Amino acid sequence: MNSHRVWRCFLLWFFVAIFLAGGRAAADGGPLRVGGYVKGFLTVLDRVEGTAGPVGWGAYCPIRLKAFWRPNRTVSGEVAYALTPRVRKGQGGFSGTALPRSESLAYRGADLRAYLYPGLDKAPGTFALAQNLDRMFFTVSLPAVDVYVGRQPIAFGSARVVNPTDVIAPFTHEALDKEERAGVDALRVRLPVGAMGELDAGVVFGDGFSVKTGAAFLQGRVYWMETDFLLMAMVFREHLLLGVDLARAVGGAGAWLEAAWTLAGAAGGSRLDEDYVRISGGLDYQFPGGIYGFVEYHFSGAGASGAYHGALNKTAFTEGGVYLMGRHYVAPGFTYQATPLLTLSLQALANTGDGSAFLAPRVGYGFTQDVFATAGVFIGLGPGGGGGRVEAERGSEFRRYPARYFGSLRFYF
Repeated sequence: MNSHRVWRCFLLWFFVAIFLAGGRAAADGGPLRVGGYVKGFLTVLDRVEGTAGPVGWGAYCPIRLKAFWRPNRTVSGEVAYALTPRVRKGQGGFSGTALPRSESLAYRGADLRAYLYPGLDKAPGTFALAQNLDRMFFTVSLPAVDVYVGRQPIAFGSARVVNPTDVIAPFTHEALDKEERAGVDALRVRLPVGAMGELDAGVVFGDGFSVKTGAAFLQGRVYWMETDFLLMAMVFREHLLLGVDLARAVGGAGAWLEAAWTLAGAAGGSRLDEDYVRISGGLDYQFPGGIYGFVEYHFSGAGASGAYHGALNKTAFTEGGVYLMGRHYVAPGFTYQATPLLTLSLQALANTGDGSAFLAPRVGYGFTQDVFATAGVFIGLGPGGGGGRVEAERGSEFRRYPARYFGSLRFYF
């Protein structure tokens, strides 16, 4: 398929989706509500230092349709399905850093095939058409308990940048689109306790509904001494996680402390790796003049303090949702509401052990209530030279990251 045909297919798909969105017929105020969005991303990937080859680019256009049905106060249901045409050229694949990517879909008992094009047993080329049945669950709301059954979003933790307790479907620091958490197949029960407390338990199914590849969790939340306390126990892929999450106000600022202790293989698996602790703590504050700022510290006991070449083989990275290779990080950030329509933001993630940093400045503009545009760049900085695998072995984590320029247009309906 030549490049001109690829672009014609991509643009045709984009405009057809907008036409269909504008012609939807969902009755406002009725038991059924239909909506969704169309997003267009364009990314340009600069070459990695020390490597040859052309600059890569990619286009990514998720088209999501969703329906919410609530015939009465007790029962409700939600379904969401996304089609995503993707085009890429040069360095980086659909699952690499050149394109936005969906997070792990490992916690699903059964699923649709990932790509409608190309066919089975064929690797994606210049053009691909992906699909994702991302929501399909029912909620039963009773006076004493809420029950959720089916494919649903599940997330944990109050930290702003890195959540140690969030191991089911975590976002990475370089994900472009963090609006929708990947749906997982689960049975979840939430029980209110007192005025502000809650018990929350669930079973998350793995591939083929296997117990060994699934997860189960129990967490309790209480409000005491003006602080939200949450204690958690989770078994995931035969590992045991014990977590705590605290959040409260300190003066005019918000404060949080989230920590998880993972015992690798303690729930029946092979104990080939060491146990590890992860901690995130920070403060945020709303300054006068429309400026919001925060700073977070993160410690990862699963990371390495020197060379990183063997870190990604550990259980923490392959099964525990860990994606940062070092041990100590500082993550400051701010957002400035320049006008009601214009937003400027900058976030950084610095590895204090090797002196490298990941910067993410961006600007957002709202044309209308339902149309938004964003542009920005991801930049990796750090000491050393040579790039690629050499830098990974020497220990300059973020220097290996190529610069990625991106723009997006989002339309909601």
